[in-house]
Amino acid sequence: MRDETVRELDVLSESLTQEAVTIGEQPDEPPESMQTVLMIHRQRKLLHSLEAALVRIEQRTYGTCSSCGNPIDKGRLEAIPYATLCVECGRGKQE
Repeated sequence: MRDETVRELDVLSESLTQEAVTIGEQPDEPPESMQTVLMIHRQRKLLHSLEAALVRIEQRTYGTCSSCGNPIDKGRLEAIPYATLCVECGRGKQE
């Protein structure tokens, strides 16, 4: 998942670079650069979360809730591999 996220970031960055070159050539069309920048920001945040999960794997703390210390359900980790909280602690909190 980390490698896929890095590839997506590369594609988005390249897209933003190409758009910057063509903005002056198409003044009637609004640039989509703001949307691309927001997508890059989201992907960077995801990448950071995935890399933090990889560190937890190395430290053998992956799958342990950072709040209560209980195990995080396997289904939750399959859905959100970078989860740091169990379902109980995650209610009402954003990761």
